[in-house]
Amino acid sequence: MDFDAVDDLEIKSIKGQKNEENVKTNDLKSYEVTFLPSKMELEELIKWVSSENEADNDYYHFLPSLITHFDGKTLAIIKKHNDVVGYVCWTFSEAVAHITCLAIKASERKLGLGEVLTKSLFKTLTTHGILVVYLDAASSESEQFWAKMGGLKMPSIRGVSDKKHSSFYFTLVPTQEQGSEKAIGCIKITPNGANFPTVLPLSYHQESARLKKPIIIPTDGDWLISLRVTFKVIETTKIKNFYQGTYYFCPFLIIENLPENFPFYAVAND
Repeated sequence: MDFDAVDDLEIKSIKGQKNEENVKTNDLKSYEVTFLPSKMELEELIKWVSSENEADNDYYHFLPSLITHFDGKTLAIIKKHNDVVGYVCWTFSEAVAHITCLAIKASERKLGLGEVLTKSLFKTLTTHGILVVYLDAASSESEQFWAKMGGLKMPSIRGVSDKKHSSFYFTLVPTQEQGSEKAIGCIKITPNGANFPTVLPLSYHQESARLKKPIIIPTDGDWLISLRVTFKVIETTKIKNFYQGTYYFCPFLIIENLPENFPFYAVAND
């Protein structure tokens, strides 16, 4: 696998090869991101988050979660002169990742380290086939950070975005844009509780059921998908995908392929 440069990030090594893998910045040369922290670095991380917990700061670090993510290789840290000053944890299933926690040491905040850590994580997740990332903001300050990062607010979804603070999501790949029902072929998606459907014109590879850009839409557990060609309904269903068993247990509707009975001759495509 390989990485492209991420803005001002200079890739120094490749994830999955060495524990010394890291990402250094041109502007913040004293900082580096490590995706496979050592046990010694974990101990150092636990030491400073424990001190912040004892100081009763505005954020509480859940120590058992850090150990779980370390064991699961879903913990990345950012260091300054070999001192751990921040971390991010995540989970993933199929093509969806969930950031469970991102924190920067109090003395190192407001320096852009959260952005560096997030961009590094997004780049890594993309190389592992993740299409979309979502998270829950823990405070008003957190909401401002994720909005500044370009996050889109999640709609109201039971058990996901029905909390005190907003939830956000980021698509990590280009996705199909909304369009008009006047298109020769389109997919109409009506999420639960929505008054109007989302219309997405079809764009797919010749002689293939695979869309050129995936459709990724946050949605609740009940919705209606209508596939139309030349204004004729080809298929209507209330599942998250045209193929059963795909992306079922996540707050997103993800469509990468059209159904097998789709009449490809009916729509001209480049």
